[in-house]
Amino acid sequence: MSKRCKCGISKSVFCSTCSRFKMVMNLKNGYDHLKFVNPNTGQFCNPVWFSILTKDHHSVKSIETAMLRRFSKSQYIGATRNVQFYDNQNKTLINEYPI
Repeated sequence: MSKRCKCGISKSVFCSTCSRFKMVMNLKNGYDHLKFVNPNTGQFCNPVWFSILTKDHHSVKSIETAMLRRFSKSQYIGATRNVQFYDNQNKTLINEYPI
């Protein structure tokens, strides 16, 4: 299992193309300062985290648990309405957790 991105877009252990899962944090109203600005459109976007490439062979539940553990220690915990997990390869929703 590769520890780095295979597509060449990212040179880290996370990649928006190669990672198996992504976690979207839907923020509550009034927390625009925590959102990211899309450089192409100028619109605010909710934060998205991608699974670690070396851990992608683990089960869905195991990866969700690890990502939720990291999320619980982040600055987004009090500002998030819900968290959605997607399969990053076929863009389908796997689970949604209200916070």
